[in-house]
Amino acid sequence: IYPTSTVYGLGGNALNEETCERVKKLKGKNSQPFIVLVGDMAQAQALARLDGNAYELARRFWPGALTLVVKASDKCPDFLKAPDGTIAIRIDSHPFALKLCKSLGVPIISTSANYHGKPAPSSFRDVEKDLVLAVDLFVEDETPLLSKPSTIVRVEDRKLVVLREGALTKKELSEFLKPTS
Repeated sequence: IYPTSTVYGLGGNALNEETCERVKKLKGKNSQPFIVLVGDMAQAQALARLDGNAYELARRFWPGALTLVVKASDKCPDFLKAPDGTIAIRIDSHPFALKLCKSLGVPIISTSANYHGKPAPSSFRDVEKDLVLAVDLFVEDETPLLSKPSTIVRVEDRKLVVLREGALTKKELSEFLKPTS
């Protein structure tokens, strides 16, 4: 359990399938894929095809509260991909989350540190105690978080679709968005 710029996250090494399964079990989450946090563009491009609009959005809003749903690269493990071959990825701006990805040298899966269907915790005290006790490590940080999840944008060719409006508003994305969103 660790702080991100948006809410407290639950995750681990994204390249380890057992870790991903453990987080799913702890969260009580179905087969919906996780968001993957990376430390830099090189890590992102190893897992995802960031070209055109996706690349421009990443350059403008990363590190930050924007998650991009894009086609996964050929090197991306299948267990990180959605059934349609996409991956949800971002570089987070919280100093701890960013340093964690960079220090480990691997991407980390990220989901809010709450049970499926419950509110996402915007402070450490909001994380369920039994969830804290079930993980190997937790990090408490008093830095105020944005208290909203990341904004998720699906990038398909030239079309951008906001799947979830979160900390980054549609207005902030407006210069990149088409009327179809």
